[in-house]
Amino acid sequence: MTAEQVLRTAAEKLRAAQIENASFDASCLVENITGLSRTKIMLCDDDIADEQAELVERAVLRRISGEPLQYILGEWDFFGRTFEVGEGVLVPRPETELLVELALEKLRNVRYPVVFDLCAGSGCVGLTIAAERPDAHVWLFEKYDEAFHYLKRNIKKLGLKNVQAVQHDITLGYDDKISETPDLIVSNPPYLRTDELGGLSTEVMHEPVTALDGGTDGVDFYRIIASRWLPNVNKHGGIIFECDPSQTLKIADMLMPYAMRVKIVTDIFGLQRAVYADIF
Repeated sequence: MTAEQVLRTAAEKLRAAQIENASFDASCLVENITGLSRTKIMLCDDDIADEQAELVERAVLRRISGEPLQYILGEWDFFGRTFEVGEGVLVPRPETELLVELALEKLRNVRYPVVFDLCAGSGCVGLTIAAERPDAHVWLFEKYDEAFHYLKRNIKKLGLKNVQAVQHDITLGYDDKISETPDLIVSNPPYLRTDELGGLSTEVMHEPVTALDGGTDGVDFYRIIASRWLPNVNKHGGIIFECDPSQTLKIADMLMPYAMRVKIVTDIFGLQRAVYADIF
């Protein structure tokens, strides 16, 4: 079979299984496995290796089972860079790029800033800040082994020297072994209510529940970060949270005792996605 025939067959199977964006997913899978661009796939009349066709078929079956496309590919783009991802780590999402944009704006006039990324996961937020600001020193905190594995791989992949990865449970608070205090905290913590987890799509349920479950009311981690980490932020520093749109007002109120200014920011989809606070 030619690459174009393999692509068409893959798209048809995904579409029959009611996979959203079936054509896009099929194209990503075939490109990833064959190493061919979409243009070459459509123009090349040569058959691809049987082994590659079999790999595409297996990948399609994984996608039909609900496994995230990003896990099957083993990587995903975020803010113009490619991050390795897989089972045990949250998939980078486009709305999360807002955290990076807000962080870069906050740090625009700060020389040699220190940044803490709490619940870092794959590191897409903190590592992007480090790449965009080579003068910064970014600490990334992640508790779980699987996610920490991808965090370390992405540091190596991006060749960053201005970062410090720490395997640490952020619910325990600030550790005396941490040698710096931050000018800025960024965090995309678990923020779904526990009772919401049962209603998630099969695809999202492939992602680690530890990266999704924010407790009974969805804001457990925000309380912990506010009480145990904010007191260590440098004067005139800040904090930026990603939040569920239904929780932004509650989180903004939570930050008011610590802040000179609190702002709610909408994402690319027009949803209230981030809370930003300037600390006293």
